Amino acid sequence: MTCSIHQPPSPTMRRRLARSVESGWLLRLHGSDCSHLTGAVVWLDRGMQRCLFEAPGTLHPERDVLLDEICDVEVLSVAMVREGRLAARLAVVAPWRGGSDDDDVLIADLMSGQVAVGQTGIMLLLDGVRRYGTITEMHGQRCRVALLAA
Repeated sequence: MTCSIHQPPSPTMRRRLARSVESGWLLRLHGSDCSHLTGAVVWLDRGMQRCLFEAPGTLHPERDVLLDEICDVEVLSVAMVREGRLAARLAVVAPWRGGSDDDDVLIADLMSGQVAVGQTGIMLLLDGVRRYGTITEMHGQRCRVALLAA
């Protein structure tokens, strides 16, 4: 599948962007020119035509992005597996937006499934690594996961 077809932003994409502004989720924006950016949305205009995107560690750490130039928005998430089944999917919070820089701690928002403090499972992380994780705190949908050696 190619992303070179220029289409207006879909309602689903707009909802993901709007929700990510409040949550500080780590996103990957796929451009209509087949480029991609990984970072977090800081601001989204009322007409949802453009956003201010934060991508630390890049040549332009903050940039205006026109939504017409984006063909997809991917919420970067991790999965929690218990007893061989998907138990929950968690959207990772960007470290510079309230997440954690510690490799042994993950701050994320529950997107689907159910978790509770004290639950342990195998976490499928963004880089493909599998580690054991335990939910140590919950505040609404936001949870803190302590990652252990796999």
